[in-house]
Amino acid sequence: MDCKGIAGWTGTGYVRLPMLWGYSDRWFESVTHTKSGAGNYTLLTAVVPAGYVYVVDFVTTVDANTVCTHYHELYAAGAGVVLQVYTGVGANIWTPTFPVGVALKESDRVGASFVTCADGDVLYLKVWGYKMRIAE
Repeated sequence: MDCKGIAGWTGTGYVRLPMLWGYSDRWFESVTHTKSGAGNYTLLTAVVPAGYVYVVDFVTTVDANTVCTHYHELYAAGAGVVLQVYTGVGANIWTPTFPVGVALKESDRVGASFVTCADGDVLYLKVWGYKMRIAE
């Protein structure tokens, strides 16, 4: 029997069991950008690759230079922003927030929007969580 994942015996044959929700590896991503020109800017992580689910544990952002508004966002493939969390304002103050345990599937990503940035601002987005390998 060619069975990806875990198989179990039913008494008459082997069957594929449901995916176990578990840990495959840690996930950390850091995105940095130096703003050219004043205005708004969005930082985005890489998309979740095929064969994985990523679980978000923590997101933090900072504009290292100017007081500006930060929003943390989840982007679902083909749907745009599906969750946006206002995180406040501040210059050189890391703003942590995010619902813990949010699962991202293939082609989803995390983003951060910075509103009213100044020219030359250095923007940071950091994401921590874990990866789960799933059967394809």
